[in-house]
Amino acid sequence: MTKRMNILSSFLSMLCLGGIYAWSVFVPSLKTDYGLSGAQTQLIFGFIIAVFALSMIWAGSLEVKIGAKRVAIISAILFLLGYLIASLSAGKMFWILLGIGILSGIATGFGYLIALTVPVKWFPEKKGLITGLAAGGFGGGAVVVTIIAQSLYGAGVETLKIFMIIGFSFGLVLFLMALFYKNPPIKPNVVTITPRFLKEKSYLILLMAIFCGTFSGLMVIGNLKPMGLVHGLSEQLLASGIILFSVSNFTGRVVWGWLSDLFSNRKLVLLSLGILGLSTFFLGFIPLTPMLYLLLAFSTAFCFGANFVLFAKETAQIFGVANVGKIYPWVFLGYGIAGITGPLVGGFLSDLSGNYQSAALVAAIISISGGLLYFFLLKEKPVSE
Repeated sequence: MTKRMNILSSFLSMLCLGGIYAWSVFVPSLKTDYGLSGAQTQLIFGFIIAVFALSMIWAGSLEVKIGAKRVAIISAILFLLGYLIASLSAGKMFWILLGIGILSGIATGFGYLIALTVPVKWFPEKKGLITGLAAGGFGGGAVVVTIIAQSLYGAGVETLKIFMIIGFSFGLVLFLMALFYKNPPIKPNVVTITPRFLKEKSYLILLMAIFCGTFSGLMVIGNLKPMGLVHGLSEQLLASGIILFSVSNFTGRVVWGWLSDLFSNRKLVLLSLGILGLSTFFLGFIPLTPMLYLLLAFSTAFCFGANFVLFAKETAQIFGVANVGKIYPWVFLGYGIAGITGPLVGGFLSDLSGNYQSAALVAAIISISGGLLYFFLLKEKPVSE
């Protein structure tokens, strides 16, 4: 019963926290109704991701001191507080950045770490599949937020009020799910984080590869709706694209997790990052018909989701399941760096050129380079524990 409840709590918590991937649904309103630039909207999204990644390191240390349940409760409180501040911001950049970019970013980091690592500790023999299920909830969160947002927009509700609704409803779910978290009684082989560890080849490769693998996806997530607007696609289709992206992101995490228990991670990383790079390139460089827009949104999201399964599993195999909560946040810093750079580059280059060709080219090169780097440099065979 405890095992099942931890998985259910993890999935539902991830579903709430993963709503940040629907950020592009708010971008047009933030620009037209509140006067934010494209770069400013992407800076907020970038801060969410960067703070999210950095706070996971803090969460890993905090869990050792106060336990998984209390860390998850803090996550719920900060999430509610962050969205409440944003809803009372009157559209001012600073307050939205503080509320959603920083406070909800910390909440996401705290909640994500607990939701990802606790279930894996209960099922060490199925690291890939369990990691995929947990991370899948995060990937599916944008479906819920997009449906809620589009429905409320259709009813004439403004963006700031939507922030308040999300904050209270999701914050409550996060709090209730936090009450069910419990770590299994396992003895860890303690790994000490030292400057020397941070220079190890395997760690550096994981760090660089997850940066390269998430840069493209985050650039697209932050700009998916505006990328479609450039081609004159309808609002309904754009909303469908965001929902499809979320469903594909969720599905990809589960499928790549299942595949990683069957095939070599090196080959899967090369395959997923290669397809991700090509999909991003095509999003920026070919005329987007409705079908092409949906197809490329699907393939981008499906392969983007691989990052959160393959690199988490690799961390567990190299450093041991019991140490995932301590080591993975340091690997996840690569995602944080991608979070602050990917969406910002997309917003900045689109402001300059009026399209997304330059941003798509940069993202595609980075993604494909990450797959090649990982495949050719990480040649040692990980030891599973």
